[in-house]
Order: sequence, then structure tokens, then C-alpha cells
Amino acid sequence: MSTRSDLEPLLVSTLRAAQDSGDLRKLVALARSLAAGVNATDQRDISVEHLLVLALHDLEEPHTQVLGLFVHGVISARGLKQPASVLNTKQILKVFGGMDLAMPAILATLVRHGLVNDLGGIADATRHRRVTNYEITPLGRRVVERLEDVGEVVA
Repeated sequence: MSTRSDLEPLLVSTLRAAQDSGDLRKLVALARSLAAGVNATDQRDISVEHLLVLALHDLEEPHTQVLGLFVHGVISARGLKQPASVLNTKQILKVFGGMDLAMPAILATLVRHGLVNDLGGIADATRHRRVTNYEITPLGRRVVERLEDVGEVVA
């Protein structure tokens, strides 16, 4: 078990995130991260839980929907679900039509928290913009899993 000072940043961040959220799924996910941190025997595990809490604090529904798309896949033109650990901006905007203005900010937040990696991209001459590829990270997958585990508790 860790000393109290090892857990202080995790505890403070969790309380701040919980104070700022009215989303029950997020509150339960925050509580689970705090519990996992308290039960951790390794400082690295506490640090990962702290990163999860910091990310959850900053994420709203549009962020979690886009992040979930990487885990659950996209529907292809033939109607088949395809793995989607890597998606580009065109694919994401196809699913979330009408989010053109907000999508750069949503993706930037996911990148900033290390939930997806920006793999770069190419110019799309037909739309006069850059098509960027993104890949979900293990931390991003853990955020999705944590939020989905909550659904069973809340239901």
C-alpha cells in the first residue's frame, strides 16, 4: 500500500473532477480510479490512475463518443463493422456529421491527454483540408473500458 503523500495528487484531482461533473458515469469511473489507486502497490499504477482522472475531468460526451468510435469500429460502405484502432478525420466526420467546427478541438483534447496519437496525414484537395490519421492508445482504451464498466453499475 502506498503512503498518504503518494495518493494526495490522485485524491485532490479526483475530488476536483467529481466536483465539476454531473455525469453519473464519469463520477463512478472517477471513484473506480481512486479505489484502484488506493489499492495499487506500485507508484506507476497510481500514476496511471491519476492520468485517467485528469483525462476524465477534461472529457465531455462528444470526446467519449469519438473515443468510443476507435474501440467499437465504424460501419463500412457494405454495412460491415470494421476494426477502427486507426481512423482519419474523414471517417470520424462521416459518423459525426455536423461536427466539423468542433472536431479539431475534440481531437486535440484526446491527443493532449494521450488517449489518441496523431499519426499525421495528407492534404485532401477535394475538401481543401488535411486528412489526419489518429490511433487510440492503451490509455484511451482504458478510459473507454472504465466508462463502459460504469454502465453496469449505474443501470
